[in-house]
Amino acid sequence: MNKTVQFHFLFSREWVITRRGDGVLPVEWFANAIKERFSVRVVQIKTYECRGIIRLKSAEERENIFNSLIDLISDKYGIEYGSGVFDIMIEDVGGGGNMHDDPDSEWTILGDNDIKSLDRINNLVGADEFKKLAAECASAAPYLICNKILDSFASRA
Repeated sequence: MNKTVQFHFLFSREWVITRRGDGVLPVEWFANAIKERFSVRVVQIKTYECRGIIRLKSAEERENIFNSLIDLISDKYGIEYGSGVFDIMIEDVGGGGNMHDDPDSEWTILGDNDIKSLDRINNLVGADEFKKLAAECASAAPYLICNKILDSFASRA
C-alpha cells in the first residue's frame, strides 16, 4: 500500500544569498535531488522554499523520510539540521486511496513559471483581500490536484 507525505522545505534567505554564485539555487538542487530519489507529485519551487508530495513505497520509508531529506542537504552543503539554515516539515496526507495506488496517475512538476502569477498578484498595489485569497488558493492547489478534486472545488466557487 502506497502512502503519501507532504514536505515543506525552507532555506534561510540570508544563507541562499551567500550561495548565489553556485549557478543553481540550493532549492532547485534540492528539488532535483528529491525527484531522483523519490516519486514526487506536486512540487512548488520558490527562491527559498520547496513544497511537494512524495509517494512512499513502504512504512519503513516513511520512518526514514525526514532523515533522508536532511541527509541530502547535509551531504551536499555540509550543514546540519538545527543550524538555522534550513527547516523541513513533513505531514502525512493520505495513503491507499485510488489516486495513490494508480500507477498511471499524472505526476506534475510546477516550477518558477507556474508560481509567477502569484508573485504578480502579490506585487499589486492594494488588493490585500485578493492577495490573501490568491495565497490561500495557491496553498490549497497541491491538495486539490493530488486528490483530483479540482473540478469539484471550482464548481462550488
